[in-house]
Amino acid sequence: RARTLRGFLLVGGQRALALVVTALGGIALARLLLPDVFGAYALISFAVALGVVFSDVGLGAALIQRRELAGDAGLTAAFVAQLALAALLGVSLVVLAPMVVACLGAPPASTGALRVLALLVPLAALRMPAAVVLERRLVYLPLTLADTLDTVLFYGVAALAALGGWGVWSFV
Repeated sequence: RARTLRGFLLVGGQRALALVVTALGGIALARLLLPDVFGAYALISFAVALGVVFSDVGLGAALIQRRELAGDAGLTAAFVAQLALAALLGVSLVVLAPMVVACLGAPPASTGALRVLALLVPLAALRMPAAVVLERRLVYLPLTLADTLDTVLFYGVAALAALGGWGVWSFV
């Protein structure tokens, strides 16, 4: 019960903090960047987020809910499958970046930024094995620390880059 409650509080606190940081960071970036730059990032971010969502086919969640993890074979197989799918989707985004940018109506200059951000699709899959093991054990502190640090660093670096005049590359 104590671990469950602690996990609930950690995850809830992290989500609340992430919401505040995301809102303040988004407002700061909207004020620092031109609307077309902010809009271009929103469009390419949407494409990358779709890649991440489609690469997460629920294998990690299925392993978390299993009564027994049944050794490392199941986790390894799920990780390899998810990483392969994520790599395929990431490479597809890189190759199809000009077409994706055109379909979304983003400026052609954002093609390079989309190609770099497409690396996030396979990188997100690398997190799955550790997340499965930690969540099965109800050990949420490392996950919440990593997520919080990720959010704070992203908006901090993006705001500094926006101040430096990097445009859409501020988000990269």
